Amino acid sequence: MTNAERNTKLALEHAKLQAQYHADNEDKPMNVIGIGNTYATMRTEDCTDEPVFHTAYPSIYEELTPNAGALYNRDQVRFTNIRRIHDDDNTEVIMETTTTVWSIDYAKKVQAFLNKVLKSEEK
Repeated sequence: MTNAERNTKLALEHAKLQAQYHADNEDKPMNVIGIGNTYATMRTEDCTDEPVFHTAYPSIYEELTPNAGALYNRDQVRFTNIRRIHDDDNTEVIMETTTTVWSIDYAKKVQAFLNKVLKSEEK
């Protein structure tokens, strides 16, 4: 792979991350479009004839336990740790940090493994 090919691939991955960030913040799907030799993000409703390389959809959040959450979309699952701390004013603040990120393909493999384990546990 040449440096130019590598840089183009990295630029697309960066644009996908930007699109996901905007999709989550605006709660609307965002496209990654090609402009010349670079990529940009644009709302899906604003796209006309631009070639679309990726579409990011808003993530869905679920609190799994009082101390753990998950944020997921079509591309990944992000697991979070929820902590309740007290700041300098002794005000309780909820702090949530990402502990791990799984691709959807990896999540499906884990699901298949857990299904196998849980079925064997039932016997």
